[in-house]
Amino acid sequence: MADTVVEQIRTTIEPTPGAVKYRITSTVTDEGDLPFKELFVYKINDPVDDSNDTFERVANPHDLQNITPDRVTAVANEESYFLWSVLVRDYDDIEIAIQAIEALEGRINTAVTTWVTYQTDFEGTETDNYPSADEELTDALKQDYATKKAARVSAEADVTSAETALTLAQSEAELAVEKVSLYQNEVLFCDEARVTNWIPYYAGVGTFKSAMQTFFDNMVTEYNTYSGFTYPTAPSPANDWTGVYNVLQVAASALAAFNSVETYGTSLDSLFTSFCGDANSSYNGAIADKTVKDQAVANAVTAKEEAEAALAAAQTAEDEALAAVMALCPDFDPNSV
Repeated sequence: MADTVVEQIRTTIEPTPGAVKYRITSTVTDEGDLPFKELFVYKINDPVDDSNDTFERVANPHDLQNITPDRVTAVANEESYFLWSVLVRDYDDIEIAIQAIEALEGRINTAVTTWVTYQTDFEGTETDNYPSADEELTDALKQDYATKKAARVSAEADVTSAETALTLAQSEAELAVEKVSLYQNEVLFCDEARVTNWIPYYAGVGTFKSAMQTFFDNMVTEYNTYSGFTYPTAPSPANDWTGVYNVLQVAASALAAFNSVETYGTSLDSLFTSFCGDANSSYNGAIADKTVKDQAVANAVTAKEEAEAALAAAQTAEDEALAAVMALCPDFDPNSV
């Protein structure tokens, strides 16, 4: 018995910037006991554009005997399927890709083993003198195969849905990380600008204002007590208190100017308090949302793994059901149901 040799190349691709997919390329390099290297069944969706071809399954004995192992010939014959020696599968998650390695190897091994068994133990012609197989049993086996095939198709759809859900969950998790970073920067700004700088500065401004007002009031008292005049009345005629009066005028003007804009400090302090309160609240909310989104990704990964496992089981069940039908009806066409 000659071995069928399949080369499996595993690498990564980047279909779009920052998006990584894990690619498994399986190529039959030596057919061994197979009739040819073409082992993978593809459906022709557009005769002109081969990029739209879709992988259907690893070939079974009927496929190897009835499907053309060349796309050009298949298209020329207006056929819907062809066999190819290369299978390329891309996966979004590395853990799923690792599981797929064993699954692909198992399905290829099953296909080759089934063909060899079919050739050595089953295929042939003989004449028997007893009644043919029970038609009811044959119909039941065909119906069982149709059911198992439909289950496999449904399982493939579930895998696609699970992959879509995982991609969406990962996108939402990435957005959650960006929100955390955004609000974290706001919190850090508040810690630096408000807590470290603004609060002590604004308190210092208040202390300075109070001290200057007290100093001004004391000077006014001194002026009123000793100058013989009551501020803001200027000494007349000018005397030694005229210089003090002039200083009071300058100080009064400065205090008035300061008091006219000091409300901005109060407003800014209020805005700081409101903004930083919202920043802390938003940051805590973003952290909580990120936790939820991370869990959603974990759940989506689990769901995808379960869908992949269900697909593998459905494929096995379909293969076994087909083998049971072929045992009674070697000419049965799997595409007829």
